[in-house]
This record gives sequence, C-alpha cells and structure tokens, in this order.
Amino acid sequence: MYKIVVLLLVGLVASCGGGQTDISGMYQTVQHTKNEGDCTNQGNDESEPPYFLLTKQDFFGATLYSMSNCTSTAEVDCAGGGLFGLTFSIPVSNGWEGESSMSFGDGDPCNLAYSETSAILDGETLTVEARTWGEEVTLTEEKCNPDEARARGEGMPCETYEVFRGNRIE
Repeated sequence: MYKIVVLLLVGLVASCGGGQTDISGMYQTVQHTKNEGDCTNQGNDESEPPYFLLTKQDFFGATLYSMSNCTSTAEVDCAGGGLFGLTFSIPVSNGWEGESSMSFGDGDPCNLAYSETSAILDGETLTVEARTWGEEVTLTEEKCNPDEARARGEGMPCETYEVFRGNRIE
C-alpha cells in the first residue's frame, strides 16, 4: 500500500490573499548540487538538468507549483512534476515552500519519507532547496501512514539534500 500527503492546508488558507510571488517559468540551471545522507551541507556539483520548469496549477482552489527537470527549453523535454515531484504550496516572502509525507508498505516493513522544499526568487534567479528524510521500520499497518512520517520528520535519517539555482529565461 502506498500513501502520500502533500500538505496543502496552509496553502489553501494562505493562497486566498494577494501579493504572492509568481515563480512559474523556465529556468536555465546555473548550479545544481546533491548530497546523499547530509541534509545540512550542499553536496557535489551535478551536470544535469540543464533547465528546469516551474508550473503553476490550481489544486482544489489552492495554488500549487510543481518542478520538472528539462533537457531543453521545450516543455515536451521536461519530466517529473505533478504531486509526485517537487511541489510548493505555501506562499512565503519572495517564493513558495512545500511539505509532503508518504508511507509505503503494510507495516512490516513500513517505508516512511518526509520532504521539505522551498523556491525563493531573487530578481530573476530562483533557488530551490529540497530535503528528504526517510527510513524503513516495523510498525502496525495502522501506524504505517503519512501522519507517522510527518511526525518523525527530520528525526529520520537524511536521504538527500538538493539545491537548484537557475536564471529565468521564459
């Protein structure tokens, strides 16, 4: 059994107001780092993706941005995005944040994951940060759920910390 929760409640309430930063568009990657196992320090430079796309969507009346990795500036060359990619649903100063939790399994084993994301715009440069924590544990089937993943949150081992920095080109 696979369950996922993207926390939109704060976004549903907060996105009703004005003054939100529009982060949608195509960005050319100027830096991408990835660190597996350390959610504090940026990792090694990655060569891919050369571009990334932030798409604005309406999700049951709330604003939701999703990020896709792209091999060119053509949207048909973009993959990922949607609720299962990096998502941002909570407006903050100069950008958006997101939080999600998921579980997979029937309890023995139970795989839990928790993610926090942010996308902050400075002029035409967007900085995206994504951190994911997770672990495989033995729980009852009832406890193997996204709420348990969220409750454990950053207390679980770090899986990845990624940073994308890009200049808006469209």
